[in-house]
Amino acid sequence: GAPGGVLYPPTDIQTVGWWSGGPVPGSASGTSVLVGHVDGRNAAGVPVVGALFYLDRAPLGSTVVVRPATGRPLRYVLVARRLYPKAELPVGRIFTRSGPPRLDMITCGGPFDQVTRHYADNVVAYLVPAG
Repeated sequence: GAPGGVLYPPTDIQTVGWWSGGPVPGSASGTSVLVGHVDGRNAAGVPVVGALFYLDRAPLGSTVVVRPATGRPLRYVLVARRLYPKAELPVGRIFTRSGPPRLDMITCGGPFDQVTRHYADNVVAYLVPAG
């Protein structure tokens, strides 16, 4: 969970997780938060790209389609992206249950520390409903 805690990405490198404390994608208000890995290693130790590998490169204006298990696909448009040191992630801005509907996607980025095996930063993409 988050805020006030830690938001853990899914165990599967190629799966995207959802902040269950917030609204589901497609809600009329609040921010739906999705989190996933940028990269990692599979069970055999082979490097693989993660579910959100291209998040830091997607051009502004790109469309992201969220496919809920039930219901129709939802389209969002990328309007901004920021790189934050992990300790400075703006939790109050990202994890909101009110306000206009938005989708925030979070992955790792910035320099990779070979000793700790972690990235120094988080990439946060801010998206709004298309149309």
